[in-house]
Amino acid sequence: MILKIKIDFYQEESSMMLQLVRRPYRLTKEFERAHIQLTRTWWTPLLEYQQARSFEQFALHIRAVNRSIKTAVIVGFAAAYIHGIPTLNKEKCLVVCLNLPGDRHPPSSRQCTEIMHYRDAALPESDITEVSGKRVTTIERTFVDFCVMYDELESLAFVEAAMRNGNSHEQFQEYLHEHAGQRGVAKAQRILDRAYDIIDSVQETGMRYQMEAQFPTHKISPQVMIGNYRVDHLMDDYIIVELDGRVKYTEEFAWENGTTVTEIFRKQVSRERYLLSLGYHVLRFYPDELDDLLIPTIRRILAQNPHRISPNEHYDPHSDGPPPWTSRWAS
Repeated sequence: MILKIKIDFYQEESSMMLQLVRRPYRLTKEFERAHIQLTRTWWTPLLEYQQARSFEQFALHIRAVNRSIKTAVIVGFAAAYIHGIPTLNKEKCLVVCLNLPGDRHPPSSRQCTEIMHYRDAALPESDITEVSGKRVTTIERTFVDFCVMYDELESLAFVEAAMRNGNSHEQFQEYLHEHAGQRGVAKAQRILDRAYDIIDSVQETGMRYQMEAQFPTHKISPQVMIGNYRVDHLMDDYIIVELDGRVKYTEEFAWENGTTVTEIFRKQVSRERYLLSLGYHVLRFYPDELDDLLIPTIRRILAQNPHRISPNEHYDPHSDGPPPWTSRWAS
């Protein structure tokens, strides 16, 4: 039996078709050479699997595991994927984590394949929901699990992406208050306290996290307005630090947005000229440049301009109060 699955990922798009193949009653050498085992029941063609990108493999793992479990609940990165919440997943973890409901202990590792892992943690029914036929932890419980299972950055990126997707700060706060004292809740509270609900991407969260870690005494403000433009980050009120996705300069992206690559470049140049004309310093990075270039470049700019005065033409909605122009319309 063959099931064809179209992989759709929340961070990237793909039209690749990967197959789930049910294990035959009698395994043959030919079948084993041509396929790779995912679970006890489900396999996939080896060549297609090897050519697939990591996020496509992860999506296939989730579907294979979901078809192989009865009562287990999907948690962690896989739960985030099912909820449609983007994650950084910097280590490219492709293992589907599971948790048995209630206080049940996980089964023997002999019952698992390499793509699945059981956690040993209490999981009440109130922390379980169903999304597209898959039993997963709720958004709030998934956040706390992230704080237990992964590092601070992964947890911050998750909760900011979740809020960007329409989940409120209040709903996370209410859950943490109701579960105070439980494992992971104290860490989750610290992370929620520093989270913003207007961050455009998990990569922007990663950028800000690096900047805050390396420059703890400097002011770093996300999503600041300068004229009609919103900038990703403003540091010390004069350094604009922005994240650029390469995909927006492709013909496909331009066509999907009813414009041209030339027009995208023209608007980008016009925007940057405006920001520079006001006296701001503009830095722009691609996501794959963050680890190597972000911090050294900012250090160099700070060293070159130790006493730079802010143009003071910006509005920070997080610390400046109402924008100054609102007083013009006061009755």
